[in-house]
Amino acid sequence: MNQPTQEVSISSNPTGATVVINGQTKGKTPMVADLKRKNTQLISIQLDGFSPYEVALSRSVSGWVWGNIAFGGIVGLVVDLASGSIYNLRRIRLWPI
Repeated sequence: MNQPTQEVSISSNPTGATVVINGQTKGKTPMVADLKRKNTQLISIQLDGFSPYEVALSRSVSGWVWGNIAFGGIVGLVVDLASGSIYNLRRIRLWPI
């Protein structure tokens, strides 16, 4: 039922902070990042004059997996596992650097 990616909103106050995802600069806040569900994601938010912050997003199994097994069977489950659609991203850590 899920797509292999998940949209994650990233914002800061004040706006205009640089967003680095897994070591790659992706843009400025506010922004929406389209992140792969099957990978752990490390998001860093940096702005001159402010302490940088990092947020780690980890995958967790989506509740939709049970519906997919019921309606899609083993084939649906295998497809979702391969694409990462079986997962949701959730915040596991937030800390100043």
